[in-house]
Amino acid sequence: MQSNVFSGHFLTRAEVAEVVGCAVSDVGRRLDLLAMAARWSGDRLYPAMQFDSDGNPTPHMEELLARLGGAMSDTDLACACTQPAAMLSGRTPLAWLRSGGSVDRAVQYLLAG
Repeated sequence: MQSNVFSGHFLTRAEVAEVVGCAVSDVGRRLDLLAMAARWSGDRLYPAMQFDSDGNPTPHMEELLARLGGAMSDTDLACACTQPAAMLSGRTPLAWLRSGGSVDRAVQYLLAG
């Protein structure tokens, strides 16, 4: 795998499966991953920014996505997750969750957007 795989682009299902260590067929059923509606060569795409440098998905992502309940488009959510916010102590929502910040606060910020 390329060393820059986590630098802000998108991963295919096969790449996500390799990163998280699951079967390709299981990737689409995972509720802890943000999947984009956009497709490349018929394959769903996943923003690489939701994985840390070790390939771990962002903690509490399943709860965050469930609580947002489709209130934001996938594109808007992906963009918002990379924006530092004063409400989150200057962190992005993903960095906030990775540092142990509350899902409530991240949801509050994202819905206020």
